[in-house]
Amino acid sequence: MSGQPIGHNPENAFLCSPEEYRDFELRFDFRIRPSSLNSGVQFRSHILDSGIVAGPQLEMDVQDPADKTFFMRYLADWLVRLTDNPWRQRLWPTGGVYGEALETGWIYPGVAGGDAEAFAEAGQRLTRPDDWNSLRLLARGDRVRTWFNGEPRADFSHAPTNRPGRICLQVHGGEYDDPLAYEIRWRDLQIRVLD
Repeated sequence: MSGQPIGHNPENAFLCSPEEYRDFELRFDFRIRPSSLNSGVQFRSHILDSGIVAGPQLEMDVQDPADKTFFMRYLADWLVRLTDNPWRQRLWPTGGVYGEALETGWIYPGVAGGDAEAFAEAGQRLTRPDDWNSLRLLARGDRVRTWFNGEPRADFSHAPTNRPGRICLQVHGGEYDDPLAYEIRWRDLQIRVLD
């Protein structure tokens, strides 16, 4: 399964499950090209009347230091440290959880714990740019755990997002002169409902 951005469209696009899931295990492989693009998988999420999908998002981001866009993210990080601007993007956040359209911002590492710097260092070591990577998510009650390429990433409890919701594959909106040059691929998607 693959997704590509739509030319000049600021809105994200989602492919959402028809069913809602609360306690489940999700496994899949993904590949992102070029590595400057990122994506995610929403879980326990809801589609608002505005069409926005709100809820926790399992982050997929395989940045490559050879990509000049990557260095702009370093610059953005430095500028944000001076200005405290909330749009800062984290480095090597795959396996982390972001609160998409939620007031939380980053859930892990973030409001539910975790060391962002250590998380980034481990993410850099685990990341395989321009290749297939694997993610696993286990959500049971308040507790959420993730694994990236077989190694543990997030492990946290967050009561506000402990509710049934949809699983949605995300493709970012944005300004793309040649959207066909960008692609997110998923394979071997497996969902197992937990009792």
